[in-house]
Amino acid sequence: MRSYPLDFHFLLISWLLVLLLLWSCLLGAARVRIIKLDEETKDTLKKIIYIKIKILVIVLGNYIKSLPSDVKLDADDNGRLIELHKVIYAGEWEFDDLRGDFLVITLEADPTSGYTWEVAELDTQILRQVETSFKPESNASGAKGVQTLRFKSVMRGKTPLKLIYHHPGINEPLNIFSLQVVIR
Repeated sequence: MRSYPLDFHFLLISWLLVLLLLWSCLLGAARVRIIKLDEETKDTLKKIIYIKIKILVIVLGNYIKSLPSDVKLDADDNGRLIELHKVIYAGEWEFDDLRGDFLVITLEADPTSGYTWEVAELDTQILRQVETSFKPESNASGAKGVQTLRFKSVMRGKTPLKLIYHHPGINEPLNIFSLQVVIR
């Protein structure tokens, strides 16, 4: 199976083909209504239009399924096996999706106490951390809240993801969150 990078040109060509197919469906429908044709020819044109619409729905459905998505997890998902998607398949060809799925993990945290969630184990060639943020429960100074860690699938493979909730000056973590992540 050959691998081709999915880029702007592929998306542009895909959308042009979809628009062309839609336009031909509309023209075909107009011909059936305007031109005086025998019933057999009208039925044939209607079948062709129906097939084109069916192809259009399949193409659009596959495109929508291929869009990147957020897989959202929290503390209840500790220890799970998570599957993300990275590649779009089209027949015999394989297109590497430059966007990939995102893994979003939200865990309770209190950074004002010095404790924070940090990656302890991860294969960054397969899954890469792209963002960390904290949202307090209230506007009060020193409020607890949730820390969100966002990861992007980079390439197919399997990697453990281990997060530790620790204080930089203390060796032992207060809490551990771990997953097995498979990217297909």
